[in-house]
Amino acid sequence: MITNLPTPPYPLEGVVSWNMNTTCNYRCSYCTQRFLDDRKRWAKDVPAFVQAFNALPGDWEVKLSGGEPFAHPRFDEVVEGLARGGRRVSVVTNLSGSDETLARFAEATSARPGLLSASLHLEFVRPAEFFPKLRRLADRPKGKVVATCVATRDTLPRLPALIEEAAALGLTLRAQ
Repeated sequence: MITNLPTPPYPLEGVVSWNMNTTCNYRCSYCTQRFLDDRKRWAKDVPAFVQAFNALPGDWEVKLSGGEPFAHPRFDEVVEGLARGGRRVSVVTNLSGSDETLARFAEATSARPGLLSASLHLEFVRPAEFFPKLRRLADRPKGKVVATCVATRDTLPRLPALIEEAAALGLTLRAQ
C-alpha cells in the first residue's frame, strides 16, 4: 500500500463550457435538441455568470455554446464582460450570425481570442456562403477557427469534396 502521496494541486487553468441557451435558428434532423419543447430558453442572470467565471482563480477559457450562442439576446454583453475579465472566449456556432455580429465578437475577443468552432449544417446553409464567412474570421490576428460538419448518411459522401473546398480557402473542415 502506498501512503503519503502529495495531494495534486487544484488546476488553475482550464476550459469551462457554458450552454447559455437552447435557442437555435436551425432544426437539423440529427440534432438532439430539436426535440425540446421549449427552444427559447436562455440564461437570464448574465451578470452572475460573468462574475462567477471571472472570479475563477487562474487562466480560464470560457467556451460559449447552446443552442446557437449568437442568438442569446445578451451575447455581446457576455463576451465583452468575459473579455474585460481577462478570459479567453471561445464559441461553438452555426455561423448564422451577421458579419457585423461576428465582427463584434472578433473585436471583443481580439486581446485573447479563443477558438471559434463553426459547424456547417448542410440542411440550412450552402458551403459557398459558409466558407467565405468563416475565411473572413480566420483572417483575424491570433484567432483560430475550425469548421466541422456532422457526418450523416446524406453528408458523408459529400465530405471529401467539402474538405477540399475548405482547404482551397485555407480552412480546415473536420467530420463530426
